[in-house]
Amino acid sequence: MLLEYNDLFNLYSKKAYSHLDFHIQDSLNLASLIPKGTSRIYDMGSGSGFPSIILAIEHPNTTIVAIEAKQKKCQFLHSVKAA
Repeated sequence: MLLEYNDLFNLYSKKAYSHLDFHIQDSLNLASLIPKGTSRIYDMGSGSGFPSIILAIEHPNTTIVAIEAKQKKCQFLHSVKAA
């Protein structure tokens, strides 16, 4: 979804596409450190959804609060949540 949305709204630098795997793996590494039973996590400056989207996938019973000031990035995060 990030790549599709990015073509329209430029959320993530196209020069950084080669780093997407790194950001995903980095988010997965972070997710592995979060104790089971954690009830809420805040991601300040969520941007293009790293690590909040990965954390939400890996910890479906945890409330992930993604906080982002830029409207176009907020719209993307809402779209991912809805999907």
